[in-house]
Amino acid sequence: FIKTTIRNPIYGYYCGKKEGMELWRNYFPTKTSYRFLGNTPSTYLQGIKQLPKNGDMLVIGKSLKDVMYMYEQEVSSIAPTSETIIISEKQILKLKESFPQIILFGDNDLAGIKSLNKWKKKYPWITIVFLKRKFAKDITDLAFKSKIDAMRAMDELKDIQNKTNLQYFYKF
Repeated sequence: FIKTTIRNPIYGYYCGKKEGMELWRNYFPTKTSYRFLGNTPSTYLQGIKQLPKNGDMLVIGKSLKDVMYMYEQEVSSIAPTSETIIISEKQILKLKESFPQIILFGDNDLAGIKSLNKWKKKYPWITIVFLKRKFAKDITDLAFKSKIDAMRAMDELKDIQNKTNLQYFYKF
């Protein structure tokens, strides 16, 4: 066991119960390896319990912090428990029933781009977006840097299918 301290904080995310067992994801931001430990299954989708029953658009982000930011911006969003996990076809098709437009929003870094390419190969019909590097690596970094730019980027994201000249995103 480890104890949280000012120099070594630990954040625990409660993910509900499954078969009577509490599910947790613990985040250790100062560690360089094993930053997340927990007992959530790899099929667990972060933010799934906050989703409305249906909507026009669902954004699949790469992290819980991005999902939380998008929730604050009134954008329906979920994320797998890891950037390397690709949601199963069964899960994607079930989500598509409730959200006809699915957008994958990844990080603009090497790991993010590799992951986005794997998604595109498996689900070529999904719109994939990531922030232009001149702004930030991800939406929460942009919000930390400039709340105004982050809000404008979210407005652009909400109407991404109808835009051709994008200021904040690359889309493929």
